[in-house]
Amino acid sequence: SLNHFYKRKKEMKLLLLLLLMTILACKVQGIGQSGKACSQKFEDLESSLNDTRKKVESMEHEMEKVVGVMKELFLAHYDPDAFEEQRRLKKEVEIKEQARLKKQEDERLFKEELIEQSLEDGKSAPDNIECRSYAFLTHFRNIEHGGQDATNSSYCDSPNWSPSGSDVSPDWVGTGWYRFYGPSGHRMPTTAPGEDQCGTFGTGWLIGDHPSVPGETVDARVCFQALDECFRSVDVKITNCNSFYVYYLPDTPFCKFRYCATNERL
Repeated sequence: SLNHFYKRKKEMKLLLLLLLMTILACKVQGIGQSGKACSQKFEDLESSLNDTRKKVESMEHEMEKVVGVMKELFLAHYDPDAFEEQRRLKKEVEIKEQARLKKQEDERLFKEELIEQSLEDGKSAPDNIECRSYAFLTHFRNIEHGGQDATNSSYCDSPNWSPSGSDVSPDWVGTGWYRFYGPSGHRMPTTAPGEDQCGTFGTGWLIGDHPSVPGETVDARVCFQALDECFRSVDVKITNCNSFYVYYLPDTPFCKFRYCATNERL
């Protein structure tokens, strides 16, 4: 009830006043037996204040819910159209929130999967440090994917050409060792995939072959297809890690250029 609520708030104010008075008393009395007793009194009052604060906050929350229900009942009676519109908007908010939470949970589970996969594959990987220390490329880099995502966005693997960072691939962390995984694909294509694919305009593909022996590292070249099959190129390294490949990739020379992958396995 409202009376109970206001009584609790009054109790909280009184406890706060007593707490302040106890602090002043402790400062006057200093240390010693009386000071210890004062300190204990202070702790008891602080605990009571925290308990009362939690009860008041809980009651405020319940009152907000009651007020919300009363507003809905008022609208339903006096303005049915506004009531239905409010319900529709509320439902939209709930659906968006559920989608956000599901996406958050899916991302968490996928990160756990990456960690587990990395540990499992590491058991049979050669001793090369890059076979155990690499970043994953999991964004939609598959050559079977078009040049844009669901939001009509395309990306690049270079922060140098995207000052705001909005065009940089979500899985790109700068020059270093990478492994393609999941929906991204498994390894780089060795034939030109065509421009405007794998979430970008300038598609990165590998000239030459992958290393065939576990632990072997080779120098290679990646071409970016834009206007022609090799509009620009960069030097890379590739290591055979037994059940997968890792690539040492630099930032791409332009935006929107990025490294692509295919579903072909090792």
